[in-house]
Amino acid sequence: MAVSEVSICNQALAHIGAEALIVALSENTEEARFCNIYYASTRDSLLRAHEWNFATRYVSLAKIGTAPTRWSYQYAYPADALNAIEIVNTVDATKIDFEIINDGASARLIVTDQDDAELRYTSKTTDPTVFDPGFVEILSWAIAYRIAEPITGSSDKKGEAMKIYQAMYVAYAGRDADEGMEDPAANPSWIKARA
Repeated sequence: MAVSEVSICNQALAHIGAEALIVALSENTEEARFCNIYYASTRDSLLRAHEWNFATRYVSLAKIGTAPTRWSYQYAYPADALNAIEIVNTVDATKIDFEIINDGASARLIVTDQDDAELRYTSKTTDPTVFDPGFVEILSWAIAYRIAEPITGSSDKKGEAMKIYQAMYVAYAGRDADEGMEDPAANPSWIKARA
């Protein structure tokens, strides 16, 4: 069965022992209404909470306007970004300073001293078919936590869902972080020399 918003919500409903599952988030049932309320915000908050590999993107930033006095360059914030992780340093492992600001209207901007900046960021990934299986599990338990009491009336089910969510988050976010390249800044040079 393909992963979908509905299948993730049905996992959440099954976790709390709900009496009914759903066919669509738009259906006129209590289960669908609560899933619809919490699905997108829970997904986005989990995407922001960890640098998930499946949601990590790189983009060359577009210069826009004049940077505030403290900074040299100002760039448009990517429309699909949920979390700006770093300005990529192609020379060494030194972190490049940057700041997220608001233009006073509704646009977010990135300011930095890096010319031709490239951003590594977490994108607002909404297609469940590209979610990591561990993320799906975490998301289903996080939704279960949020809908448990309104649907079942049980604070015990809510507390149980929170405990399982926390355990799943630690396990799966850790595994996701283990994939890929080692962060050169993670181990000081004196540790690397001992290896």
